[in-house]
Amino acid sequence: MKGLLRPALLALIPSALFGVVSKLDEFLVLFLRQDSGEAFLPAFSRNFEFFGAILHALGFGALGLALASLLARFSRRPFAEGFALASRPFATLWIPSALTAASCVSLLLSPSYPYGLGLVLSLNLEGWFKPLSTAGLFAASCAAALGAPDFSRLSRWSSPLFLVTALFFFTLATPRNFYQDGAGQGNMFKYLRMASAMAGSGSLDIEKAGENPDATFGSFLSKLPRIAAGYVEESKTLLRAFAGAALDGRLYTGEMKAHRANRSMFRSAEGGIYYINAPGPGLVLVPAYLLDRALNRAFGWERQLAVILFWQLLAALLVFEMFLAATDVAGRTAALITAFTAALIVPLRHRHWTPFPHRDTIDRRRTEFTAS
Repeated sequence: MKGLLRPALLALIPSALFGVVSKLDEFLVLFLRQDSGEAFLPAFSRNFEFFGAILHALGFGALGLALASLLARFSRRPFAEGFALASRPFATLWIPSALTAASCVSLLLSPSYPYGLGLVLSLNLEGWFKPLSTAGLFAASCAAALGAPDFSRLSRWSSPLFLVTALFFFTLATPRNFYQDGAGQGNMFKYLRMASAMAGSGSLDIEKAGENPDATFGSFLSKLPRIAAGYVEESKTLLRAFAGAALDGRLYTGEMKAHRANRSMFRSAEGGIYYINAPGPGLVLVPAYLLDRALNRAFGWERQLAVILFWQLLAALLVFEMFLAATDVAGRTAALITAFTAALIVPLRHRHWTPFPHRDTIDRRRTEFTAS
């Protein structure tokens, strides 16, 4: 029994902490939705469900021990040795727990936009980064620790199969309404407006997004010389500013002339509204956006097939790269587990599970949050 105590704690503690973290993430979602302006610590002390966090810790801890025992049985080793190996992958749960802790620190530093360390909060609460990375790291760690057999007959050249498979799963996970022209959600919608503005006007000024709704490849290509010339001139100005600051013995930090219009946009001093998002994805989407314009003119519909398929292809390429990288680092077994986990967790999470309360629960508890 003494030999089992340490591995049991190695599985129990991270699992229990992960349970507390899941409850804390629910609170962070509610806190970011509240409009009372209350500081983080007072809101936490009054509204965080401490008893619910304890129940989560007990439940996840028991689940962790049960899973470690099950993995030990499947390891084909003596139980004590197998249990010690099975407890190692639970160390990966410290990573999502650290992400939540960093989010709390961010809100302590700046509870209003840009939320202090804004990227940390985005990775923790928005999209699929946290559940996908948690599941992938845990599964790959299990394969490495328990020494699962490698698939030596699986040729590396057959790996495009995983690209097609991931693309299929991501297509299943995409809501049908996203195929309607102009539909989107969150940052995706912002990037679509960037692409629309760039394709129609040659500018990232989103006030011009509807300026030329029927943009063509020809009209966009005719703007490329002007766009390139403007980029060259602005680059020269920036380089001169860097050089001038260096000659003065200081580091150039820029001149902030724009002001924030709202939480996701700013207005330039020269006019125009721009998203705070980096323009890269919006620019990459321009060819797909123009292809959709051509398809809509040809068939008389209002859809965005090329844009959505391109978006799904980017996600599938990420899974493909994860497979290739994991193959080189940890072998094909770990690569298979990592790739299929990454590809499957998106449709499973979209269709059947969400780590946050349902919308009606959020609205009800938000009312309690601000009224308490």
